[in-house]
Amino acid sequence: MRLLAILFATTCSLFSSDLYTLETFDRDDRYTFDHSYNNFDCLILESGEFVTVYSLLVDGDWPQYFLKKYSEIDPGISHELGVYYGMGGAGDPIVCSYSGMSVEILIRGYGDIPPYSDYQLETFDFSQNTDRWTQYHGWYDGMDMWVPKTWKIDSTQASSFIMGLEDWDSPTMLYFLSDYALFSERTWGDTTSMMVGDTLFESPVFGHKWYFSDAKLETDNIYCAFYKTEQSASIYSFICVNNDSVIAQLNSGIDGNATDIIIHTIDSTFAAIYKLPGEDELRLWSFNPYTMESIDELVLSSTEEDLEYLSKTRSTITDSNLILQIPILRDNSSYNQSNWKGLVQKRLSLNDWGIVEVDTIIQFEETTDVVHHRITNDGSNPHSIIAVRTAENSYLYYYGGSTLLYVEEENLETPKAFFLSSYPNPFNPSTTIEYDLPEQSEVSLTIYDIAGREVQKLVSTRQALGSYSVGWNGTNRDGHQVAAGMYFARLQASDHSSVVKMVYLR
Repeated sequence: MRLLAILFATTCSLFSSDLYTLETFDRDDRYTFDHSYNNFDCLILESGEFVTVYSLLVDGDWPQYFLKKYSEIDPGISHELGVYYGMGGAGDPIVCSYSGMSVEILIRGYGDIPPYSDYQLETFDFSQNTDRWTQYHGWYDGMDMWVPKTWKIDSTQASSFIMGLEDWDSPTMLYFLSDYALFSERTWGDTTSMMVGDTLFESPVFGHKWYFSDAKLETDNIYCAFYKTEQSASIYSFICVNNDSVIAQLNSGIDGNATDIIIHTIDSTFAAIYKLPGEDELRLWSFNPYTMESIDELVLSSTEEDLEYLSKTRSTITDSNLILQIPILRDNSSYNQSNWKGLVQKRLSLNDWGIVEVDTIIQFEETTDVVHHRITNDGSNPHSIIAVRTAENSYLYYYGGSTLLYVEEENLETPKAFFLSSYPNPFNPSTTIEYDLPEQSEVSLTIYDIAGREVQKLVSTRQALGSYSVGWNGTNRDGHQVAAGMYFARLQASDHSSVVKMVYLR
């Protein structure tokens, strides 16, 4: 991956003065943003440093996912979260929780044997030079499942909503499982490694899995979810539980056609932002699990002349404001991203939903055809990422008031971060593994099979900073051809470790 710039202030008149370019990817290179892969997120650590999760389309075929922290003292290091090759891999990273300097991300693994997916919880501790450790889910009742988020109770146990899948996208049952064990080793295909815990709730569900959304209070182990059943598909159902029992199960009153329900937490209250189809307004539905009170309120009205695309609004709630990040259309001819003119932020008072401030973040170039945007806050102020693809490049922007960002033009000839990739992937008969070293390092590059057994050691030496490539022809250390399937190339250099997944075809 060649980054044209790490971070510099954007001076073009199309942008706000608080907008910065985090990453630039040449469209003629291997990496670009894409419509189909929208795994983006951002958060602020206790230190004030900014962390992003983003997805890139590689070689026009497969998505690859990254986590990166930006600091005022260095440009940060990208951590690969997974890559999906169609017949297998890992991806769909979801930020489950973060506290202090620690971030927990759930990643779904894909395979071609039943059950067809598994889950791993990655914990990144940025206080310890980005220590990273992995824990795995077992299987729930031996079925293919979708786990939207995982919340750890302690270092080895967790709770989750779990959806049993009839096929790839259609769930049939919803469960809440508390106090189940996380495994230190992958349990792929081992249906004896069960998720053993307390099933506190189960219900048939209806419709696509994207009709589901869940959240956890920051201050307590209380969880909630919106879902739909076949008997009441016209209205969203709502469930609230803790680790011991069901707190409330009720009809939310939210129309079943409502789109993009986003759940926030305000102190001891769940707050869901949603839009009704055909209505130019955003509403907020809230539930307090301590008082059992629920409220449904109008927070923003728009008109056709405003050209606000409310269905793709992103939101965050600070200590005093609801902040809405809204796409603005060029005209009413299309909702396609190529017709997005720009993004605005509207800051609303939590007292009366009155508009306190409106900021124009960015106006898009005419050739822009992909936009993904997310927003978070540090308690008082919002921080955003905007991923944009134009005819020339893909850009990842930061918008906000952080001063803890490294500002430096990148020297393209000298690697600034460790990086590992392989191409082609999937491959037959051989693949080339590329890696960058930003410093002189003791380097080990090793191939492992899906069971974690060492297959072949490709590099074991000290190397100077620079870019390297090494080929692997699908043989083991005895020179015998390996079986078709998934393999892992692990780069160990100094204190850094990266893994890239590869699929060998026969």
